[in-house]
Amino acid sequence: MHKPSADHDSISNLPSARDRLKLTQRATLVGALINSLLALAKILIGVLIHSQSLVADGIHSLSDLVTDAVVLWAARKSQKDPDSEHPYGHGRIETAATALIGIILLLMGLSVALSAVTRLWQPLDQKMFGVWIFATALASLLSKEWLFQYTNRMALYLHSPLLHANAWHHRSDALSSLLVVIGAVVVMAGWPVGDAIAALAVAGLVINIGLKLIENSIMELIDTSASLKQRELIKDMIREVPGVRHYHQLRTRRMGPCVFMDVHIEVDPMISISEGHNLSETVRIRLLENLNWIGDVTVHVDICKENEPKEPPLVFPLREELLPQLEKCWRGIPGIDRMPRLELHYFEDGIEAVLFLPLGMAETVGPESPTALKLKECATKVCHIKNFRFCYI
Repeated sequence: MHKPSADHDSISNLPSARDRLKLTQRATLVGALINSLLALAKILIGVLIHSQSLVADGIHSLSDLVTDAVVLWAARKSQKDPDSEHPYGHGRIETAATALIGIILLLMGLSVALSAVTRLWQPLDQKMFGVWIFATALASLLSKEWLFQYTNRMALYLHSPLLHANAWHHRSDALSSLLVVIGAVVVMAGWPVGDAIAALAVAGLVINIGLKLIENSIMELIDTSASLKQRELIKDMIREVPGVRHYHQLRTRRMGPCVFMDVHIEVDPMISISEGHNLSETVRIRLLENLNWIGDVTVHVDICKENEPKEPPLVFPLREELLPQLEKCWRGIPGIDRMPRLELHYFEDGIEAVLFLPLGMAETVGPESPTALKLKECATKVCHIKNFRFCYI
């Protein structure tokens, strides 16, 4: 049996929020209608012929109505826009609702199991009603398997763990009906305890699926990362952006049908801040536009490091700390009556200062002029400045 979790490996784009809600409601209402008819038929017939397995199967179908109501409520609430109290949106409502469905299944399974254990010691002779049990359970099996296939396809299309959980609730009902069919055959063969054994098997199945749904929801609530295939798609998209040399600290987490992520990109250390920001925006927009299951992206810009430092990187002084030192150092140098434009480039082993002088000073302050040498000598005496150069504008 496949693990009942939403298919996060799918790379198809998500429909709009309005379409998601509409399709989720349609699939759930179809399931609610079929569940109502099946639950009524199984419980009524089960009570009339004293079949515990059929009543248990009917209660299982009845519990589907509760989960259908949970799905409808959660689907509507999870589509609300982010607000001040929920800046990341309301996708986790689906996760919580999925866990609730798992808890409902777990409790229903335990209840049926306790009742079935009691019936094992006091079985009823139901041989004459075996045909009724068989026919009712077979009709339920076929109906619920069709409902599972329909809901599961919709869940995969919508990337909805909540709808996927509900689909597996339908599948658990179909499998429980299969067990009742087998139990009916055993009863008709003259073994009365077969009904109780079938009910106990149904309970074990329901408990197992409930635990899986709870486990998957907990894994999402503790920020488990996106699937390996999704992470590879994200990496490929980042690598395709020209100007991004490397990336690191890629972190992802699931939130309902979406993936939230942040990443550090490494760029040429000599480009401007605005160009680095433009690269980060390019990465962010490309990810959002091409991988529609990504709900939010945060991109941090780092300078490219060819080799990772062996020691933790130093935190160098800010501009506000360096400017007073440089102004004091350059005070009195001929032709430098005020602080010209200055660029600071931060590297692993120090800071490079680039001074921009007016073009008219090119003749008096040449590269080898006394003024230029004095500027460089003074600048490199300032702590953490490893290199100095100047340009004309």
